[in-house]
Amino acid sequence: MANRAGSLSSPPVSSRSLRQQRTAWTVLFAAFACFCVLCIGTGLGLRYFLLDSTISLQGILTVGRGTVGLTSTDLIEQAVRYSREIANSSVISTDRQSQATLSFFDPQQPGKLVASVTVRSDTALDLVAMTRPRFDLSGLGYEVAFSDMAGRMKVIIP
Repeated sequence: MANRAGSLSSPPVSSRSLRQQRTAWTVLFAAFACFCVLCIGTGLGLRYFLLDSTISLQGILTVGRGTVGLTSTDLIEQAVRYSREIANSSVISTDRQSQATLSFFDPQQPGKLVASVTVRSDTALDLVAMTRPRFDLSGLGYEVAFSDMAGRMKVIIP
């Protein structure tokens, strides 16, 4: 039958044209999926950075009496007689005649004491972490964590 004027008929579609259309749709859907993954990943990363990321507190070991043993991340025990800054993963030990105070300060608010821990004689403890939220809009609080404690200590939180 011949085409009559006014009748709609589609032109013949070649298999090459169909492959090109499928390829174009595949590229379009893949680009949209990448866009969605990037948007979600960026949003979650930004949320973590603003609300859940932490920074370290400033820790100072002050010896009140005797000599205190301090083992830092270099795993070499050092004798401390006066005052010294400490870091995460430090091990503090006192003998029978010594006593020390660990003071934790907020680095973003100079002079603000967060906590003070008096380490009594014959005590050993491992300072695991001392952190604060990176931003004030976070719901997290200050954290000072000890492990493997043997002996006595007194904690003061102002």
